Amino acid sequence: MTRVRIIDGDRLKSGDTDPNLEVQLRQRNDNPRSLESADVRIYLAEVESGDVIIDDDTDGNLSVTDATNGYLEYSWQPGDTDKVGTYVGEFEVTDADSVETFPNRGNFTVRIQESLGGN
Repeated sequence: MTRVRIIDGDRLKSGDTDPNLEVQLRQRNDNPRSLESADVRIYLAEVESGDVIIDDDTDGNLSVTDATNGYLEYSWQPGDTDKVGTYVGEFEVTDADSVETFPNRGNFTVRIQESLGGN
């Protein structure tokens, strides 16, 4: 089973754009997924409505921070975290000869809580 190990940025207050969502992609054997020569895309959808709120790739706000060890970082953009709720996501990794989804069972979760400051 492939999985997403979340390091930071999965619990935010509404309106926050920091900390970034930092993750590591892990393969079925639990080794890091090399991202050398790979294109990666992130999808994040609101649980309640199913609406995809983020569809971005490494040409946008998603960056590979350590390709050998499978580390990625998504920079939250204004508007990404405005709506309070629970969100589910996945990463799609495309190489020359394959497409692989992380996690390949279920999704990772991001929660956005109401800010007391009214953001």
